[in-house]
Amino acid sequence: MAVFAPIDILAAYGLSAVLLVGMLRAKDATLLWTAGVFLVPATAMSGVALWYPLANDGTPYGADSISAGAGGFWELLAERLQVWPAALVTGVIMVVPGVLAGVWAARRRLLDDPAGSRAFLRRAAIVTLTLSVLGALPAILIQLGAWAAPPAGALWGAALAQPLTGYAGGIGMAAVIGLVAIPAGRRPNAFTTAVQALGQRSMSLYLFQSVVFVLVFYPYGLALQDDLGLTGATAVAAGT
Repeated sequence: MAVFAPIDILAAYGLSAVLLVGMLRAKDATLLWTAGVFLVPATAMSGVALWYPLANDGTPYGADSISAGAGGFWELLAERLQVWPAALVTGVIMVVPGVLAGVWAARRRLLDDPAGSRAFLRRAAIVTLTLSVLGALPAILIQLGAWAAPPAGALWGAALAQPLTGYAGGIGMAAVIGLVAIPAGRRPNAFTTAVQALGQRSMSLYLFQSVVFVLVFYPYGLALQDDLGLTGATAVAAGT
């Protein structure tokens, strides 16, 4: 799916898993140092991508950021085939820090046995999510126009702080999921059973949603990207 549209990241995660399989036997210090080293180029690439819209009064989250445009099927496919290899390499670099942090967490069964790690997960959630929100504030203020005409240095600082602390936010969200799973596991109901079933088939269903979105929104399918609006797109996502 990543070849057809820039909405799928499984290729980057899959390739990174193959390349990093040897790290499963690495020491904890090696894991964390390697994650830190990759965090530098990963943050830089994301920061450059964020800097441009911030510097030009735009947003990186507009419809045109993933829009297929008005090209025909073969034109769009040829364009994707040209950019996909570079996008795959970039994607691998950007996911390596999170993958290695996940290996470290898995060794400690932080999400396999969240009840046994409740105190650690609580502290991790508070610290990392707070850091993530604070790191995103400068970019938010610039995009909202509340911080008008920031100096060049501040603009670069905002563009780099958001993705850097965003990694911390990802860790925090994982910790929150672990904490929520503790009471949910003690009092199962129809909803928690459905969520559990979803998680057990998460990769299949992730691929399924990508297929649906491409077929509904892209010219490869029904090409409804400009017709449904936000409400219609949200209904498609909820239905999927």
